[in-house]
Amino acid sequence: NLNIQERLDGLSAKSNLLSSLNEEELKSHYQSLSYILPDGKDAPSILRTIDSAASASGVTIVNLDLTPGTLATESGKQSEIPIKVEVSGNLSQITGFTAELANLGRVLSVKTLDAVFEKTSPAVKASYEIRAFYLSPSSVVSKVDDPLLPISVNENETLSTALKRPLLIPQTISLPQPKIDLFK
Repeated sequence: NLNIQERLDGLSAKSNLLSSLNEEELKSHYQSLSYILPDGKDAPSILRTIDSAASASGVTIVNLDLTPGTLATESGKQSEIPIKVEVSGNLSQITGFTAELANLGRVLSVKTLDAVFEKTSPAVKASYEIRAFYLSPSSVVSKVDDPLLPISVNENETLSTALKRPLLIPQTISLPQPKIDLFK
């Protein structure tokens, strides 16, 4: 039967493509990308990114408002968390903080930036409105017979750029164990 042969040919092509992929490399890419664009809100990674950006640039965090509410984008496949951050430092530190936010750890986008310059000192207070993105679970389930879409040149370039981003890997915090018997 022609339909059975066509289905077999399609599944064979899909099987050949899947078996040609490097599984370890794919797992590594997936792990790295999950730090950059997690599949959940993951507020600790947002805080790590902002704290690391502040430490690297030398600014002082004056105020941080992280609201874990959801704002759906037009596509409905991505979601974002609004964040407000106020920092202080000199102009160079503020510029460095902004650059670190855009290039370090988890994907953050600076929506607005308001800066207030002091007349009598080099101090600058900057207020940021930031968006942290995360992927919502996909409701589309592909079928076994569906062909695999090839990765475009643009997608490969985006992947390559993303994988060059400095990652902030979660740290495990070990808590001290209490003594069972204080008299031993």
